Amino acid sequence: MTKILQHGQKKKEAFNTWYADNTQAFLNKFNSWYGSNTDKWTSDFNTWFDTVKGTLSEDIAGNLLNKINAIPIVKAGTTEPTELRTGDFWLKEV
Repeated sequence: MTKILQHGQKKKEAFNTWYADNTQAFLNKFNSWYGSNTDKWTSDFNTWFDTVKGTLSEDIAGNLLNKINAIPIVKAGTTEPTELRTGDFWLKEV
């Protein structure tokens, strides 16, 4: 019985060592990746936020409506639509 307990204890110690080493290695890699990307994410967010501030200044509803209306529309059918705009798509059914 003592050998079984010793074997179990060795396995537990081996696992604990493996777990600690691998957890630390993962955290080191994650922290390195996170640290090297944080500046880019901050820059990307600030760039995006500057465009949002422009949209949400003065005539908010009008600016948002213009952005919504600028989204391309996909139409389908056998007859060509008369109200296509630049950027819209028509999928002709055959």
